[in-house]
Formats: sequence, C-alpha cells, structure tokens
Amino acid sequence: MSRILALTWKEWRELRWLLVLGLIVFTGLPTMAALVVSMRNGEPLYWGFDYEMVGILAPLVALLLGTAAGVRDMRQGVRSFWQSRPVGLLPWVLVRYLAGLAVMLIVCLMPLAVEAVALGADPGRHWYTDYGMRLLAAFPLGLTAIYSVSFALGCLVRRGAHAAMLSFAACLLILFLPLLSRSLSSLSLLNILEERWHVSVEQEGGPPVRPGHLAIPIPGSGSRVEVSPQYQVFAGAMLLGSALALGLAWLAVRRDWQVRTNGPLLCWAVGLTGLVLFGSAASQIGSNLPVERQLFLAEGGPRFSGAVFAIN
Repeated sequence: MSRILALTWKEWRELRWLLVLGLIVFTGLPTMAALVVSMRNGEPLYWGFDYEMVGILAPLVALLLGTAAGVRDMRQGVRSFWQSRPVGLLPWVLVRYLAGLAVMLIVCLMPLAVEAVALGADPGRHWYTDYGMRLLAAFPLGLTAIYSVSFALGCLVRRGAHAAMLSFAACLLILFLPLLSRSLSSLSLLNILEERWHVSVEQEGGPPVRPGHLAIPIPGSGSRVEVSPQYQVFAGAMLLGSALALGLAWLAVRRDWQVRTNGPLLCWAVGLTGLVLFGSAASQIGSNLPVERQLFLAEGGPRFSGAVFAIN
C-alpha cells in the first residue's frame, strides 16, 4: 500500500498544476462571466452560465492528458528505473492511468457541479436539468474512451507529438464516425447529448416508463432519470472500449511493445481518418433520413419511398 501511495503522491506532484490551470480555464472564467451577467441584468446566477467552451475543448483535454499520461515515464532510462524498483507493472500503469483520468474528469465536470449548486440555491428549482443529466450521463463515458485510447497510444508510440496526432485521429473517429454512420448511431455521444429521450428526467407518478428504458430514481426529488436502450448500448461500448484500451496499454508496457512512427505514417493515419469520415458522410446522403412519403405509381406497380426535406 505504501508503494501505491508513493506512486499516487508522485502523480499528484506532476499533475497538480494542470488541475489548477484546468479549473481556472474551464470553471473559473465561465463562472466569473456568469457573475458579471447576473449582477448586470439582475438575473439568477445560473442564467449566465455558458459552458459551450467546455464541450468543445473537453475532448482535446482528454486526448492531451491521456497521451501525456501514456508517454510520461516511458523513456528508456526512466522506464528502466521504475522497473528496477519494487513496484509491480500493473500498479505502476494503473496509478498513472487513474491519476490522469481523475484530473480530466474533475476539470471537465466541475462546471456541471457549479451550475448544479447555482440551480439548487434558487428557490423552487431542482439542482438538475434535462441537459445537465444528459451531460452527466454521457460526457464522462465518451471522454473516458478518448482518454483511454490516447493513453494506450502514448504507451505504444512513446513520442509525445506523434502519439498526440494519432490520438487526434482516433478522437475524430470516436466522435464523428457514429454520427455519420446510421449503423453506429447508438455509439454517438453527440446524438445522446442532442436528443432528450435518450436521457430524460420524469416526475414520479407521471407517464409510465417507456418500453426498454431503464428508470433510476433521484433520491429525495420525486423524479426519476430514464435512459434509453441506445444509451445503454453506448455506455457499455464506451466502458468496454476503455477497458480494452487500458489492457492494450498494460500489454505494451509488460511486453515492451513500441510502434515506431514517422512523418509519412502520421500523414497516412490522419488522411485515412479523413477519408473514412468523408466516405461515411457521402454514403449516407439521402439514405439515413426517415421515410416521410411513399408514392404508388400504378395499381400493383412499383412503389417508391423516400425522405422529404427542405432547404431554407
């Protein structure tokens, strides 16, 4: 236990200033802006919160922290030093992984906690909202998957800039490939966040639980959170992917696997990612829209169906 505590203390010493900087940028600055708006307009504090920047920058923070956690201590001399210490490889990898993951989640989720406190301080309002619940339910899972893949790539590549570029390509695939491909739509973080019925807050005694949905009561509120089957698939896939990525990172350290990268390989990786996304988008045009109208050309003749859309 003392060895794990020593490793934890080492990680804390290395990550504490990143934690402070992240809290200032992600929580401090938006909260100050909300205070200014609240005092100027005489509105409740939560009306001034605008955390769009958090949603945009959080995946970038996850991949950078994951890459840094994977690459750190993997230089030949440093790795040999730690392997010569009486510390097992599994605790060494796990502490690095969990320390970076904790920093990432605290930085990215603290704005939600601040908004919940502001909501709870207003009489007649609950500390939660529909969108806040969707963020709380889906955002950490998606960010954990991005962080885990970046951590595995950092352990495999062991070169910070190269691992970050590959992690960026993987992040694009995780975020946008399910959004563009209808067959993978259940794995889309953006779909979960945008569509209310995936994660919604319902009053107890109101409408019955939808078929296939999982109901989770909110203690002391008289409300429940309902999650759709698609969200359950999404959550399972993100957790499984994170576990597999962590297992790959441990194998890379245990067996001393290293992927040697160069400029052309990185260009190919990013280029192929762009081609996959572009190809997915092109193949779905006109085929992933819901059917709105069916036309019968003649009695017993061929039938055509398609989606109707408007261009404004």
